[in-house]
Amino acid sequence: MLEDYPGLLSYAIDEFFTHARLTQKHGSDIHPTFRRLSENKIWNCWLTLAEEEDPDSIEFDVYLPNEGFLDLLQQMDAEEDAIVTKAVTDWVTSMAQSAKQR
Repeated sequence: MLEDYPGLLSYAIDEFFTHARLTQKHGSDIHPTFRRLSENKIWNCWLTLAEEEDPDSIEFDVYLPNEGFLDLLQQMDAEEDAIVTKAVTDWVTSMAQSAKQR
């Protein structure tokens, strides 16, 4: 499809953050999209398509606030911290229960 519309890829890359802001403004949850974009493989691909000069030196956590999404990045970090905290708590509880059974 992109071969038929070469300008489409350029538009999609250039206007990605604009559309994300509009989507968020209208009440949609953009977290899943940004979580996926933050994955190393996808982030590197996006940077390459965006024709960034040195994609390997541009971190998602640095780029996102520059595009006006600091609040989203902070929310994503908080959610990740909560997941890790829960996993550790569950592991400690499991270990304590195993120790009691012995």
